[in-house]
Amino acid sequence: MEIITVTGKDGAGKTPLISDIYDELKNIGKVEIPMKIEGKDKRDFKALVVYNNKRIAFCSIGDPADANHILIEYVLRGIIFASKNTADILINAYRIEDNDFSQFKEFPKQLFEKLLGDTVIITEKKLDNNSDEIKNFIRSKLK
Repeated sequence: MEIITVTGKDGAGKTPLISDIYDELKNIGKVEIPMKIEGKDKRDFKALVVYNNKRIAFCSIGDPADANHILIEYVLRGIIFASKNTADILINAYRIEDNDFSQFKEFPKQLFEKLLGDTVIITEKKLDNNSDEIKNFIRSKLK
C-alpha cells in the first residue's frame, strides 16, 4: 500500500485539502465506503473510493481530539482502515510543527518516515498559496 500523508500545523488546511480530493474522486470514481464523519469538530472522515482501478482510502484526521490521544494514533488508525479494506493508496493527515519529527517521542524519526510514506507538507498557515500544487502531486500518485 502506498501512503500519502498531508502534514502541516494545526489549522493549516489538511482536512479541507483531503476533502477536496475525495469530492473530486467520488464524482468520477465509485464510492465503496461512504464518508464516516469523526473527530472532535466532526469535520474529519474516513472513506474509500475506487478510481482508475485503485482502491483509495481517506483518513483526514490529523489533529488530536484531546490530550488522551497521540498524533501517530490517527496515522495508525488510517493504516488499519486502509489495510482492512485492501486499499492500494491511503491519503491521510498528520499534524506537525515546522516538519519537526523530533517533537513526538512515540517512535524514532525513521519509523515516522516509513509510517507517513510520501509526505506533502503544507508550509503556509492556510492553503491559499500551494493548494493546486499539492493537489496535483496527489493526483499524479493516483494514476
